[in-house]
Amino acid sequence: MDVKRKKHSLPAGGDSRESPVGPADTGPGMPETVKRDIFKPFFKTKPPAEGTGLGLYICREVVEKHGGTISVESEVGQGSVFTVRIPVTYRDSVLRKT
Repeated sequence: MDVKRKKHSLPAGGDSRESPVGPADTGPGMPETVKRDIFKPFFKTKPPAEGTGLGLYICREVVEKHGGTISVESEVGQGSVFTVRIPVTYRDSVLRKT
């Protein structure tokens, strides 16, 4: 995975009703054992006195409540890419203005 070149875009012929966004970094990456649990409540990699382990869990809950998904791609030594996909909806009033 080349994090520097990873871009969030819809594949050719993709679903334009969905908007993918998300951060990427070139940090240390995550092993499979961390990726497996990263969205679980109270899971953390920080020392006991730091953090609550709720950040990514809450992110996932909010995204899912809006009908979306969140995922992570990561390789040790390569960095991580989080992808949030949220359905895009248009209200009739917005469509009438265009």
